[in-house]
Amino acid sequence: MVAHGSLPTLLGAAGAVVDGSKEPNAKAESAPTQEVMVTEDQKRECAAIHSSQIYACLNCGTTLAEKSTQLRHRNFSEVGTSVDKDGMGWPSVSAYMLRNKKDDGRGLSGGRAATMSDIEMFQRDNIFFCGLLGSLCGSAWNANICLSTCCTYARACCAADVADESLVSSTLDDAFFDEIFNKHFGGTLLRAPSPHEDTFGLENAVVCDLQECLVDLELRQGRLFQPCKVFFRQDEKLGLLVEAIAVMDSESAQPALFQKQTSSLNEWLWAKRIAVAGAVQRHQFEEHLILGHMVMETFVSLAYKHLTADHYVFKLLEPMCSDVGFLNRSWGLDLLLTSEGAPYGSFLKFISPASMLSRSGLIQQLTRARERFDPRSWFWFDQGGYMKGGSGVKESTAFPVRDTAEKLFDAMLLWTSAVVDTYWEEQDEALQSWWKALWWNPMKLAKRKLSQDTLSHLLATCILQATYVHDLAHEAWLHENHSQLTWTLRDRAPGSTDPRDYLPSAKEQTVHHLRLMALNGSSLESPILSYRKVFPKESLQQQLKTFEDSLTRIVLATPYVKSLGSMSH
Repeated sequence: MVAHGSLPTLLGAAGAVVDGSKEPNAKAESAPTQEVMVTEDQKRECAAIHSSQIYACLNCGTTLAEKSTQLRHRNFSEVGTSVDKDGMGWPSVSAYMLRNKKDDGRGLSGGRAATMSDIEMFQRDNIFFCGLLGSLCGSAWNANICLSTCCTYARACCAADVADESLVSSTLDDAFFDEIFNKHFGGTLLRAPSPHEDTFGLENAVVCDLQECLVDLELRQGRLFQPCKVFFRQDEKLGLLVEAIAVMDSESAQPALFQKQTSSLNEWLWAKRIAVAGAVQRHQFEEHLILGHMVMETFVSLAYKHLTADHYVFKLLEPMCSDVGFLNRSWGLDLLLTSEGAPYGSFLKFISPASMLSRSGLIQQLTRARERFDPRSWFWFDQGGYMKGGSGVKESTAFPVRDTAEKLFDAMLLWTSAVVDTYWEEQDEALQSWWKALWWNPMKLAKRKLSQDTLSHLLATCILQATYVHDLAHEAWLHENHSQLTWTLRDRAPGSTDPRDYLPSAKEQTVHHLRLMALNGSSLESPILSYRKVFPKESLQQQLKTFEDSLTRIVLATPYVKSLGSMSH
């Protein structure tokens, strides 16, 4: 079986990163053929697996990941028999999770069970507190801001409700703005211009559309946002470069156009701040929650229903995403929506991401995202998929998000192909049943015939989505650059582009910083280390080592990627 492409060697003889260009965002040149041995320490560093020492001490050395595995296997059949469609027709484990008395009917708040299962209790008590909050405290400690943050927050609570002066004096230059879309989460929000769409004179433009998905949504009181579109030009060496931002104007049928060549400094900065706030809002709640967590839940839920715990397909999915449905339907959606009636609701309000939308606006945004879901874009490396033309970025354009994803996907496809080749059976009724169930509406738009190749490709896609793509919503880079990634702008003086009139207060920004740190919680599993106990078969050990080494080399050679996590938080 031939994988998607040949995996390049990423480190030189001395272990240094091969830098093919001095230009930012430039594509790397071909690396030398000599590979460098990857050490166990490097693998552990790149895996960055979180293991709560407190939990292990209280449970006779059992880690959170080990306990999670025990619960999954013990309750596998029970979970499988409860899998059903949620309020919007998506396959889900929601029927297995505790019912929220204030459920909105869309399957976004809790489940349908009358009592809480052991799995949900483990998620809410142990994963949430030992995992999420432990990681938050660890991130604050590592950043040396534990005491300073408390002092800043205390002072800010007593201060006037004015813009944080440190934000006013900060900058959001074009280079950083472009980096969001070339190397980080913004790279998942792009498309080609639609027919007859005005690109304001830009040829081969790429669009980040923050209008269609966010228009007419209710804002929280006093918040500022205007739906907009960002237009980039493409450069073979420098990647995507912002040229114009068209902001909807409620007073006019035509958008207000801001261009870096003609707008004043304050106008251009205001337009970029609006675009960043919209990009964070869209990515966290659509690409991360809906196209990430909730789409992945459909694959995993159907695996519980149709497969067994020892089936090789489930074993490939298990370390990366098998708890995603339990997470979604317990503290995950509670955290993002600050669900009324949820356990520890008052605490959730403090660490929940500070969305600029009201709760009803959020629910409407999520509902729209599910209604618009097109699975063809989820399969990034299908012909015509997101990274094969769907984003609008030409192959000749430097695009680090795509280039890194492609290297990782190649390594993942080699690994899934090796596993599928080893275990494939022509008359595998359980696999055929799972495969048939996968193509529910609207997933049927991406339906393909079951074969070793298509199965390997689908599983590699799932692993990529659960690791690298998902990590874009959780990376430390977010909270390290919180002053440039302001999410909740203020509407102190409508129409003003003076930063003092729209930037958040010191109190709001401190809370925003902490909430981004909460998103940076480490994973319980990583593809770099977590398959060792899952596939002990001797014939797979060389392929497994190659897989681990390849992922580690890619992380070490990519400065803007620090580790590879998973959806197992």
